[in-house]
Amino acid sequence: MQYEKREITAADVGRILIVSERHAEALLKDRLIAGRQLRSGVWLTSKASVERYRATARRGSGRALSASTAWGLLWELSGLRPPWLSSSTLTRVRQQIDIFSPEEIVRATSGRTRAHYYTLASAASSASWDSLIRTGRPAARHFGVRVNRAFNYAAGYVRDGTIAEFAARHGLFEDYEGMNVLFDNTLPIPYSSASMPDAVVAVDLVVSGGEYERGKGLMAIARLQQMWREAHRGS
Repeated sequence: MQYEKREITAADVGRILIVSERHAEALLKDRLIAGRQLRSGVWLTSKASVERYRATARRGSGRALSASTAWGLLWELSGLRPPWLSSSTLTRVRQQIDIFSPEEIVRATSGRTRAHYYTLASAASSASWDSLIRTGRPAARHFGVRVNRAFNYAAGYVRDGTIAEFAARHGLFEDYEGMNVLFDNTLPIPYSSASMPDAVVAVDLVVSGGEYERGKGLMAIARLQQMWREAHRGS
Protein backbone atom coordinates (compact mmCIF):
# COMPACT_ATOMS: atom_id res chain seq x y z
CA MET A 1 0.00 0.00 0.00
CA GLN A 2 1.17 3.52 -0.75
CA TYR A 3 1.02 4.57 2.91
CA GLU A 4 2.95 1.64 4.41
CA LYS A 5 5.94 3.83 5.31
CA ARG A 6 3.66 6.15 7.29
CA GLU A 7 2.02 3.40 9.31
CA ILE A 8 2.44 3.11 13.06
CA THR A 9 1.78 0.25 15.47
CA ALA A 10 -0.58 -0.05 18.42
CA ALA A 11 2.40 0.58 20.70
CA ASP A 12 2.99 3.89 18.91
CA VAL A 13 -0.70 4.74 19.30
CA GLY A 14 -0.45 4.04 23.01
CA ARG A 15 2.48 6.43 23.35
CA ILE A 16 0.64 9.18 21.45
CA LEU A 17 -2.57 8.83 23.47
CA ILE A 18 -0.77 7.97 26.74
CA VAL A 19 -2.66 4.67 27.11
CA SER A 20 -1.53 1.06 27.26
CA GLU A 21 -0.78 -0.89 24.10
CA ARG A 22 -3.68 -3.22 24.96
CA HIS A 23 -6.07 -0.26 25.16
CA ALA A 24 -4.75 1.06 21.85
CA GLU A 25 -5.33 -2.37 20.26
CA ALA A 26 -8.90 -2.34 21.61
CA LEU A 27 -9.52 1.07 20.01
CA LEU A 28 -8.30 -0.32 16.68
CA LYS A 29 -10.27 -3.56 17.02
CA ASP A 30 -13.46 -1.61 17.80
CA ARG A 31 -12.71 0.66 14.80
CA LEU A 32 -12.76 3.73 16.97
CA ILE A 33 -9.38 4.32 15.34
CA ALA A 34 -9.33 3.32 11.66
CA GLY A 35 -6.57 0.84 10.84
CA ARG A 36 -5.79 -2.61 9.49
CA GLN A 37 -4.74 -5.91 11.02
CA LEU A 38 -2.00 -8.07 9.52
CA ARG A 39 -2.28 -11.85 9.36
CA SER A 40 0.19 -11.95 12.24
CA GLY A 41 -2.37 -10.12 14.37
CA VAL A 42 -0.41 -6.88 14.47
CA TRP A 43 -2.52 -3.71 14.13
CA LEU A 44 -1.35 -0.79 12.00
CA THR A 45 -2.73 2.69 11.57
CA SER A 46 -1.54 6.22 10.80
CA LYS A 47 -0.99 9.38 12.82
CA ALA A 48 -3.80 11.01 10.83
CA SER A 49 -6.24 8.31 12.01
CA VAL A 50 -5.11 8.79 15.60
CA GLU A 51 -5.63 12.54 15.30
CA ARG A 52 -9.14 11.97 13.95
CA TYR A 53 -9.88 9.84 17.01
CA ARG A 54 -8.33 12.37 19.37
CA ALA A 55 -10.56 15.11 17.91
CA THR A 56 -13.68 13.13 18.83
CA ALA A 57 -12.61 11.18 21.92
CA ARG A 58 -14.91 11.90 24.84
CA ARG A 59 -13.29 13.46 27.87
CA GLY A 60 -14.85 14.10 31.23
CA SER A 61 -18.23 12.84 32.37
CA GLY A 62 -21.74 13.39 31.20
CA ARG A 63 -20.79 14.18 27.61
CA ALA A 64 -21.83 11.02 25.77
CA LEU A 65 -25.29 11.17 24.23
CA SER A 66 -27.40 8.29 22.99
CA ALA A 67 -27.69 8.05 19.20
CA SER A 68 -31.27 9.41 19.08
CA THR A 69 -30.45 12.30 21.43
CA ALA A 70 -27.27 13.12 19.48
CA TRP A 71 -29.22 13.24 16.22
CA GLY A 72 -31.80 15.42 17.96
CA LEU A 73 -29.15 17.88 19.14
CA LEU A 74 -27.78 18.22 15.61
CA TRP A 75 -31.30 18.61 14.18
CA GLU A 76 -32.07 21.35 16.69
CA LEU A 77 -28.73 23.08 16.07
CA SER A 78 -29.56 23.06 12.34
CA GLY A 79 -32.81 24.94 13.02
CA LEU A 80 -35.00 21.84 12.60
CA ARG A 81 -37.47 20.35 15.07
CA PRO A 82 -36.46 16.81 16.12
CA PRO A 83 -39.93 15.18 16.44
CA TRP A 84 -38.60 11.99 18.06
CA LEU A 85 -37.37 13.77 21.21
CA SER A 86 -39.56 14.18 24.27
CA SER A 87 -40.10 17.71 25.55
CA SER A 88 -37.82 17.09 28.55
CA THR A 89 -35.02 15.73 26.35
CA LEU A 90 -35.42 18.64 23.96
CA THR A 91 -35.07 21.07 26.87
CA ARG A 92 -31.86 19.35 27.94
CA VAL A 93 -30.54 19.34 24.37
CA ARG A 94 -31.16 23.07 24.07
CA GLN A 95 -29.24 23.68 27.29
CA GLN A 96 -26.33 21.67 25.91
CA ILE A 97 -26.30 23.59 22.63
CA ASP A 98 -26.10 26.80 24.63
CA ILE A 99 -23.24 25.81 26.97
CA PHE A 100 -21.16 23.26 25.02
CA SER A 101 -18.10 24.32 23.06
CA PRO A 102 -17.94 23.21 19.40
CA GLU A 103 -15.42 20.53 20.43
CA GLU A 104 -17.80 19.26 23.12
CA ILE A 105 -20.65 19.07 20.60
CA VAL A 106 -18.46 16.93 18.34
CA ARG A 107 -17.49 14.61 21.19
CA ALA A 108 -21.06 14.35 22.46
CA THR A 109 -22.55 13.48 19.07
CA SER A 110 -19.85 11.55 17.21
CA GLY A 111 -20.84 8.24 18.82
CA ARG A 112 -24.22 8.20 16.99
CA THR A 113 -22.52 6.69 13.90
CA ARG A 114 -19.27 5.15 12.70
CA ALA A 115 -17.20 6.25 9.71
CA HIS A 116 -15.85 3.64 7.25
CA TYR A 117 -13.20 4.54 4.69
CA TYR A 118 -13.07 3.14 1.16
CA THR A 119 -11.07 3.34 -2.08
CA LEU A 120 -12.27 2.43 -5.58
CA ALA A 121 -10.98 -1.00 -6.51
CA SER A 122 -9.78 0.29 -9.88
CA ALA A 123 -8.24 3.69 -10.52
CA ALA A 124 -10.05 3.77 -13.85
CA SER A 125 -13.46 2.95 -12.36
CA SER A 126 -16.05 5.42 -11.15
CA ALA A 127 -19.04 5.23 -8.85
CA SER A 128 -22.37 6.96 -8.62
CA TRP A 129 -23.03 8.52 -5.24
CA ASP A 130 -26.67 9.41 -6.00
CA SER A 131 -28.03 6.95 -3.45
CA LEU A 132 -26.05 8.54 -0.61
CA ILE A 133 -27.24 11.30 1.69
CA ARG A 134 -24.29 13.65 1.34
CA THR A 135 -22.38 14.90 4.36
CA GLY A 136 -18.89 16.05 5.30
CA ARG A 137 -16.71 17.65 2.63
CA PRO A 138 -18.96 17.07 -0.43
CA ALA A 139 -21.82 18.86 1.38
CA ALA A 140 -19.79 21.63 3.02
CA ARG A 141 -19.02 24.04 0.19
CA HIS A 142 -21.18 26.74 1.82
CA PHE A 143 -18.91 26.46 4.89
CA GLY A 144 -16.01 27.66 2.75
CA VAL A 145 -14.58 24.18 2.22
CA ARG A 146 -12.59 23.81 -0.98
CA VAL A 147 -13.78 21.03 -3.29
CA ASN A 148 -11.52 19.63 -6.01
CA ARG A 149 -13.80 18.90 -8.95
CA ALA A 150 -11.17 16.58 -10.46
CA PHE A 151 -11.84 14.03 -7.71
CA ASN A 152 -15.32 12.62 -7.28
CA TYR A 153 -14.93 11.51 -3.67
CA ALA A 154 -17.93 10.70 -1.52
CA ALA A 155 -18.95 11.17 2.08
CA GLY A 156 -22.44 10.10 2.98
CA TYR A 157 -25.02 7.84 4.56
CA VAL A 158 -26.44 4.91 2.59
CA ARG A 159 -30.18 5.37 2.16
CA ASP A 160 -31.14 1.73 1.59
CA GLY A 161 -29.38 -1.51 2.44
CA THR A 162 -26.03 -1.86 4.15
CA ILE A 163 -22.67 -0.20 3.67
CA ALA A 164 -21.20 -3.55 2.59
CA GLU A 165 -23.85 -3.92 -0.12
CA PHE A 166 -23.23 -0.40 -1.35
CA ALA A 167 -19.46 -0.97 -1.43
CA ALA A 168 -19.87 -4.20 -3.39
CA ARG A 169 -22.14 -2.53 -5.97
CA HIS A 170 -19.74 0.33 -6.53
CA GLY A 171 -16.42 -1.50 -6.52
CA LEU A 172 -15.14 -0.11 -3.23
CA PHE A 173 -12.71 -1.85 -0.90
CA GLU A 174 -12.20 -0.90 2.74
CA ASP A 175 -9.05 1.16 3.20
CA TYR A 176 -8.56 3.17 6.36
CA GLU A 177 -6.83 5.96 4.43
CA GLY A 178 -9.39 5.88 1.62
CA MET A 179 -10.97 9.16 0.52
CA ASN A 180 -14.55 7.87 0.33
CA VAL A 181 -16.33 7.89 3.70
CA LEU A 182 -19.50 5.93 4.39
CA PHE A 183 -21.33 6.47 7.69
CA ASP A 184 -23.64 4.00 9.42
CA ASN A 185 -27.17 5.29 8.95
CA THR A 186 -28.62 5.31 12.48
CA LEU A 187 -31.16 8.08 11.87
CA PRO A 188 -34.34 7.56 13.94
CA ILE A 189 -36.55 8.87 11.10
CA PRO A 190 -36.75 8.48 7.30
CA TYR A 191 -34.88 11.26 5.51
CA SER A 192 -35.23 12.17 1.86
CA SER A 193 -33.08 15.29 1.35
CA ALA A 194 -29.93 15.15 -0.78
CA SER A 195 -27.69 16.35 2.05
CA MET A 196 -27.71 16.06 5.83
CA PRO A 197 -28.64 19.14 7.91
CA ASP A 198 -25.83 21.65 8.43
CA ALA A 199 -24.85 20.60 11.96
CA VAL A 200 -24.55 16.95 10.88
CA VAL A 201 -22.40 17.99 7.91
CA ALA A 202 -20.15 20.07 10.16
CA VAL A 203 -19.65 17.35 12.78
CA ASP A 204 -19.01 14.72 10.10
CA LEU A 205 -16.45 17.08 8.55
CA VAL A 206 -14.59 17.18 11.86
CA VAL A 207 -14.90 13.43 12.40
CA SER A 208 -13.74 12.28 8.97
CA GLY A 209 -11.33 14.95 7.78
CA GLY A 210 -7.82 16.18 8.39
CA GLU A 211 -6.66 19.33 10.15
CA TYR A 212 -8.11 21.61 7.45
CA GLU A 213 -11.54 19.95 7.59
CA ARG A 214 -11.56 19.89 11.39
CA GLY A 215 -10.92 23.62 11.51
CA LYS A 216 -13.67 24.40 9.00
CA GLY A 217 -16.12 22.06 10.75
CA LEU A 218 -15.54 23.60 14.18
CA MET A 219 -15.94 27.11 12.75
CA ALA A 220 -19.23 26.05 11.15
CA ILE A 221 -20.51 24.62 14.45
CA ALA A 222 -19.60 27.85 16.24
CA ARG A 223 -21.52 29.88 13.63
CA LEU A 224 -24.53 27.58 13.92
CA GLN A 225 -24.47 27.98 17.71
CA GLN A 226 -24.39 31.77 17.38
CA MET A 227 -27.36 31.70 15.00
CA TRP A 228 -29.22 29.32 17.30
CA ARG A 229 -28.63 31.50 20.37
CA GLU A 230 -29.83 34.60 18.52
CA ALA A 231 -32.99 32.76 17.42
CA HIS A 232 -33.70 31.60 20.98
CA ARG A 233 -32.76 34.74 22.85
CA GLY A 234 -35.42 35.54 25.40
CA SER A 235 -37.32 32.30 24.87
